[in-house]
Amino acid sequence: MQSFVFEVKDDDDLEKVVARLWSRLAITGEMGIQQIGHGRWKLEVCSEKAIASAALNDLGCEQVG
Repeated sequence: MQSFVFEVKDDDDLEKVVARLWSRLAITGEMGIQQIGHGRWKLEVCSEKAIASAALNDLGCEQVG
């Protein structure tokens, strides 16, 4: 299991990142989404499969954990 946290700048980017995680990277596991203020979102992911760090960097958002 692999866990990581992202901050996303707005809801449009959030939708894009979530779609990429589900469709392109085909993650399985759990995802939690929380609004953190000023239009920003925190996306917490617990993936059942390992994801390469290069693939995470290509998502276009800031990884914070």
